[in-house]
Amino acid sequence: MANLACRRSSRIGGSQIDQKYTCDMDLPEPTDRVAENRSPYGEQDEWGNSIGSLRINLKLTPYERLLKAEQAARSLQELKRVLRRTG
Repeated sequence: MANLACRRSSRIGGSQIDQKYTCDMDLPEPTDRVAENRSPYGEQDEWGNSIGSLRINLKLTPYERLLKAEQAARSLQELKRVLRRTG
């Protein structure tokens, strides 16, 4: 529970009195939820997906993401072709 401490200060200036209220509140330290959820394998969401990889992909345009996916598909097809030849 937070503690609230208020005080009043008065200042006489000219023909009027200025009153000022100041309140201080003791709040608990904020929790670092990201640090709590961080695994030894890097920052992940609740399903184990790498947040860093998601951030990198979201910086790309949709067209750049499509090119990246096509390159990955071509690499996988090449790997399958090589494995068929050697196996």
